[in-house]
Amino acid sequence: MRRPELQNPNCGSTCGSWTPQTDVVIRGNSVSDIGGDAIVPHHTDGALVEYNEVDGFREREPAHCAAGIWGWNTVDALYQHNEVSGGKTTCDGQGLDIDEANTRTVYQYNYSHDNEGGFILLCNGSGSTSADNVVRYNISQNDGGQLFDMVCAKTTNTQIYNNTFHLAEPVDVINNGNGSAAANAAFSNNIFHVATSEAAYVDTGGSASTPTSSTATTRPVSPPTRTR
Repeated sequence: MRRPELQNPNCGSTCGSWTPQTDVVIRGNSVSDIGGDAIVPHHTDGALVEYNEVDGFREREPAHCAAGIWGWNTVDALYQHNEVSGGKTTCDGQGLDIDEANTRTVYQYNYSHDNEGGFILLCNGSGSTSADNVVRYNISQNDGGQLFDMVCAKTTNTQIYNNTFHLAEPVDVINNGNGSAAANAAFSNNIFHVATSEAAYVDTGGSASTPTSSTATTRPVSPPTRTR
């Protein structure tokens, strides 16, 4: 599992050369009441994760943080048409996650809702490379915490565009903390429907780009339909 993009393989003397799992498809599963993380492919090249439903994760794992659907040490992973909800923590707790040594990951057409931690976590490992990832065409409804939580080491060339967010309560839209220095995280053409007059909080830490094409509105809106 050793590759230049992964500096923290956690395998000690058993580390071998990069030999990823290929032709991995995780499709059509329904998982609920999960103690920690829900669906997490590791060491894959070209994994396809689609049409899965997660209802409740990080229910019984107080010692570790957890997210919903994500990968570790992956290349060209595609996550689409998944529904993930019920994350029970703000120790991460996002429905989606771009994590350590994720390169060219795409999250599209997913429905994230009612996760206490937020919509997506950007958390690369120290010294590792997480780059050229895309988050597009997703719907987030009533996710809490930090919609975009950029922590840990930097991610590079993260493109976040054409997503829609329905917010019933004020949340942190962007949190850039823990020394992440997230490089080139570009936000464009995202829509925020905010059902409150209170302002949401944005902390870019000077390293995220938020073009004016992202918009917010306080008009009442109907809940989004399911993505599948």
